[in-house]
Amino acid sequence: MINEELTLVETQFVDALSDASRMTYRVLRAIMFDATPGLILFGIVLTLRVLRHRRLTEDRVNYICQYYSPTMNVHTADRLAFLRAQRCNVAQGFFLYRPLAENEVAGRG
Repeated sequence: MINEELTLVETQFVDALSDASRMTYRVLRAIMFDATPGLILFGIVLTLRVLRHRRLTEDRVNYICQYYSPTMNVHTADRLAFLRAQRCNVAQGFFLYRPLAENEVAGRG
């Protein structure tokens, strides 16, 4: 065995390293154990903030869509259903109205 061939100084050095390694492991384990509840709480708070921000952003988009901007390029029933679910009340596109011929546009003036 290797330890039998070590001098007294070398044996003491190896023992000191082993003790230091075990102590470091215990300290790091204690730090991680103590930090875990705080990290979990931080994660929960951060998740709630992200979800709140997402909800506020969706509310703003719905408000803008509903009152300020017409939605263009509505070409399918699925797109129209999505826009209605978002409470958009102004839309245009081939699904709703076909393009007018030149004489039809001129006749409306």
